[in-house]
Amino acid sequence: MEKKKIPRVSVVIPVRNRKIELSRCLTSVLDQTFDDYEVIVVDNGSTDGTIAVIEKYARHDPRVVYFNEPKKGIGSARHSGEKVARGNVVLMTDSDCEVPRNWIERMSSPVLEGSIHATQGLKHAIRKNYWSLNVEREEGRLLWSFFERNGTSKVDTANFCIDRKVLKYVGYTDRERDQLNDTELAARILDKGYRVALLDVSVGHHNPLTSGTVARKLIKRGAHHSILLRRYPDNPVFEHHTLKIFLIYVIGLASEALKGDRNFIYDLVSGMSWRLGLLWGKVWIQR
Repeated sequence: MEKKKIPRVSVVIPVRNRKIELSRCLTSVLDQTFDDYEVIVVDNGSTDGTIAVIEKYARHDPRVVYFNEPKKGIGSARHSGEKVARGNVVLMTDSDCEVPRNWIERMSSPVLEGSIHATQGLKHAIRKNYWSLNVEREEGRLLWSFFERNGTSKVDTANFCIDRKVLKYVGYTDRERDQLNDTELAARILDKGYRVALLDVSVGHHNPLTSGTVARKLIKRGAHHSILLRRYPDNPVFEHHTLKIFLIYVIGLASEALKGDRNFIYDLVSGMSWRLGLLWGKVWIQR
């Protein structure tokens, strides 16, 4: 029997109950300018027909590998996909993302060439409204500002690539963590002395479309930020939020309100939700 060729790149996509989004995601991932790769789709207990979508693509394209992870949680699913990956580099995206045709080539080339250990890309909103576009603006701004201050990027696994040996060395995605598991991975990458390059390569993403979705998402993230800050007190990935920073935020909001800035409502909802989450996380730690 002929031995199966080992691909240079492994794309890992965890999924649970996203049959429509996953179909669009796989269509884009399988239509690339780069051709030496496998696509590991890790199902995490789907009940909506997602498995049928994976099986359909796997039947028609041998690059698609179906893997089941029974332990619930995106951390567990991503961890399992990373461990079975065979490529020299592991490239990650989410099941609700759509990638450009040169995505694999642009994200993986610097890592394959050995000039950098990991690369981070950007995201843009697929469905555009006030809330989704502000999420796009804010997430991009935070990535670039962190990179400019620290010479390395945070990690967002919607668009992230890393040398497989480096990923193994730092310990893969935390199986037990479903919130900020990519940010926690970034902290370990930085602690081990590696750097993540930030590239101007953007994937489409289904950003939150309502104020309620934005608020719930940021409250959860803020809470887990407080929890992880205790584990990584000196790592710049998890920043301390001092009274000075809070006052700067309040002054900035007041300035936006006086100018009639259209981003004021978003910045108010997102900023207060994040800070409520931070407080919730501190209470959670003390319980």
